[in-house]
Amino acid sequence: MTSNDRVLPEVPGEATRARLVAAGLELFGSGGYDAVTTRSLAARAGVNQAAIPYHFGGKQGVYLAVAQYLCDANGGKIREAVFTARSGLEDPGADVGALLADFIVSCVDIVAGSEQGLLHYAFFVREQLSPSAAFDIIFDQM
Repeated sequence: MTSNDRVLPEVPGEATRARLVAAGLELFGSGGYDAVTTRSLAARAGVNQAAIPYHFGGKQGVYLAVAQYLCDANGGKIREAVFTARSGLEDPGADVGALLADFIVSCVDIVAGSEQGLLHYAFFVREQLSPSAAFDIIFDQM
């Protein structure tokens, strides 16, 4: 085994945090913030309930981590779609209907392009309809 073949050790707690964020995406995406308890979040993630305050400070910390995860996963694609649409609008002869259609197709591709795309979409829509601290994360990064 060479030094390049060695597997780097996992950052302590990284797997637990990742499981909590994945569980948070599923639960917050399908039911919203108020419908999720720390008990249900820990159970879905398969971790001890004490892991939530330890890693995130509480349920809101998990919620904000989910928002950050969604920005990291989707931000580049959304910014690219917005940039393309805005660039097209700079042309005075642009077909606005076609630009809008292309933008909508790009957004649908983002949602449909992942197994959990509908949960991503549901999370974003909930934040637009009832903004929380997560809205600032999303707005600033998208």
